[in-house]
Amino acid sequence: MNEKKRSRQSLLIILTIIVFSVVGSISIIAHELQRPVTVDVKRSSQIARKHAKLTHINEVQRFTHGTLEYTVVGSTKDHQDVFAVVQYSGKQVDIFKQSTGISQSKAEKTVRGTYSVKKITSSSFGVINKQPVWDISFIDQKKQLNIVTLDFKKGNVIKHVKSY
Repeated sequence: MNEKKRSRQSLLIILTIIVFSVVGSISIIAHELQRPVTVDVKRSSQIARKHAKLTHINEVQRFTHGTLEYTVVGSTKDHQDVFAVVQYSGKQVDIFKQSTGISQSKAEKTVRGTYSVKKITSSSFGVINKQPVWDISFIDQKKQLNIVTLDFKKGNVIKHVKSY
């Protein structure tokens, strides 16, 4: 009976080691996969702090339309809320006062009022052809993915792409 008990304990120890090894490996892989994005966000934040003179950062959004950009949302020491759009290369930073255009909630409200939105999946600010825009992605009532690009300054629809 003692040998059966020892055998079960050994098996339990081996299984525990295997489970911890698998969980640890998955955690390490997930961390390594996330690292490039984390590094890009940190780098973009530093560039935006310098060029836009940000004292506070609220969030960083990834924006992809032909080129990769990171939009750093924050405020300056004189309490101006701004978007600092940092190109992936870090060589160009476009700065927009949030007060000069429509807010994210107004952009989403425009999309909800224009299209049959079931669920908004993402909203991001960026620049396309030197024009500041909001990109709003949503699922419609037919469960199709839609992406609407709105002019930041006027709020009108520039482009609507619908999946089939």
